[in-house]
Amino acid sequence: MKRYIIGVLIFVLVFASMCEEKETEITKENIGEKVAEAYKDVETYSMNTEMTVTVTGNVDGEEKTITVVNKQESVYDRKNSRQKHHSKVTMSGEGMNYTVEEEIYLFGKTLYIKILGDWYKKELEEPPELDDVRSFRELFSNSEISEMKVVTYGGEKVYYVTLTPTLSKMVETFEKTQKLYRELGIGNEMTLGDLEESVEDFKIHYWISKKDLLIVKMQIELNQRYSEEIEGKGHTEIVALITDYNKYPDIKLPEDAKYAEDWDKSPFA
Repeated sequence: MKRYIIGVLIFVLVFASMCEEKETEITKENIGEKVAEAYKDVETYSMNTEMTVTVTGNVDGEEKTITVVNKQESVYDRKNSRQKHHSKVTMSGEGMNYTVEEEIYLFGKTLYIKILGDWYKKELEEPPELDDVRSFRELFSNSEISEMKVVTYGGEKVYYVTLTPTLSKMVETFEKTQKLYRELGIGNEMTLGDLEESVEDFKIHYWISKKDLLIVKMQIELNQRYSEEIEGKGHTEIVALITDYNKYPDIKLPEDAKYAEDWDKSPFA
């Protein structure tokens, strides 16, 4: 009888182990959905981003190059619909070399922006939706995974995944961005077709933790060709490190932001 019980226990343990392996097996076909599912339990996280944009164009018969570097520290609180961002933008090239610092806070539908030392406030029609689950599903379902392998990053095993998105199918993400630009009165009325036509190469690289399937690093590479105001080309590289999942930071509005002027009165509107 003891042997029978031990035999059953061993069978259950082995079977459970087999089931666990089967459930957690990650492939090119299911990694997008697995990552999206993992983000259902994520309520807060931090992100440090560095974006470098280099534009080379022909102006009055001369080739000129301008480089813009944006270093940004961000905290996202999805549970309470709050965000805070601090960025430092440096532009250099062709006799220019200056830096602008900016702070952004989002509390529900209210956006606070500090730029050139002054605070401005904008009431949005609705809060920008921070739905990582839907975003990942849209991205992975409209991208080709050109590479996927297990590597070591930061002392832990991660999935290194390279995506090549089909921009024409990224309708939802594009519309969210354009809507915010329209509300702030910045940017231009670029269509998704215009964007796709200008892009020559676009890749996204993810480092995804094997332990919990959360992203620890992201890198975006984008090459574009311009043909309207300036004939030339541009290269964009974005590197983002994501940390502090579910650490629940206390995002508070700075005291001087409470006296912010209406965004429509700003020189940037």
